[in-house]
Amino acid sequence: MGLKELHLDTVLTRTNIAILAVVVWALGSLRYVWWRAFSRQGMPRSLPWAGAPEEGLFPRARANLRSLLGLRQVLLDGYNDVSAPHHLPLVVGSDTD
Repeated sequence: MGLKELHLDTVLTRTNIAILAVVVWALGSLRYVWWRAFSRQGMPRSLPWAGAPEEGLFPRARANLRSLLGLRQVLLDGYNDVSAPHHLPLVVGSDTD
């Protein structure tokens, strides 16, 4: 095994490690986004979610987007529609932390 072959093997190994690191980072990022946007994060389904529609696809993700774009309106609507008339707590989604 010559010096050129050894150097080529090292470069390929470093390239493979770099590619693997990027793939692991991308998968981890996708999992985090999925968990933040779509899961209830252990909260019971009985708690109303401010800004979440009753029907449709991805209600929690849509509620989070609404809270990012207009948190004040989400809070007012949630309080007026759920919290005040029914004396219930409600969850406000926010991904600003």
